[in-house]
Amino acid sequence: MADVPNLDAYHFYQQEWDSYDQLLDEFEWDIPDQFNMADYVCDRWADDKSRVAIFAEDPDGNERTFTYWQMQNITNQLANYLAEQGIEPGDRVGVNVPQKAESAMAHIAIWKLGAVSIPISVLFGPDGLSYRLESSSAKACIVDENSIDTFREVESDLDDLETTLTVGDVEQEGNETDLWEAIDDYSTEFETHQTDPDDDAIIIYTSG
Repeated sequence: MADVPNLDAYHFYQQEWDSYDQLLDEFEWDIPDQFNMADYVCDRWADDKSRVAIFAEDPDGNERTFTYWQMQNITNQLANYLAEQGIEPGDRVGVNVPQKAESAMAHIAIWKLGAVSIPISVLFGPDGLSYRLESSSAKACIVDENSIDTFREVESDLDDLETTLTVGDVEQEGNETDLWEAIDDYSTEFETHQTDPDDDAIIIYTSG
């Protein structure tokens, strides 16, 4: 995808206004013709191979660091894998992963496809998880080790779901595949899908 210039939509604080009505009359959104969040939050920063994107530390004190260059390569591999599984622009993919690097990777890869990510809390029980995956007609789901048992309770009821990737220490069952093993042999090159500014990218369900 071609480079998208930095958005400078809100610069109105830089000048004095006689009234709110005057500001309102002058306000307008700066909307590009093409925009993909994956490019904006990841790939545009990847030329500097040393620039850190994520520094993560788990509850046991284990640390991991990923640069934007690494994130670009990993998410390209994941996008290629999901594409081979039949995920297309507009398709929904659940992300049932807590605040860890793989969660960010999943969302970015999904957006690169022009698909739609569905963030799902790992605190949900079977009803909450099932409702979101069924309601969104998710074709794939990326599931963390902390949620895998709940996911397995509802998987058989999800008619649209075809692909399951797991994150963490999971002994795979059925059609489940470890995320890192799944993407290992895939290309680090991927052409990000060109999306319009009003194309769907993410669906967020309320907690209640």
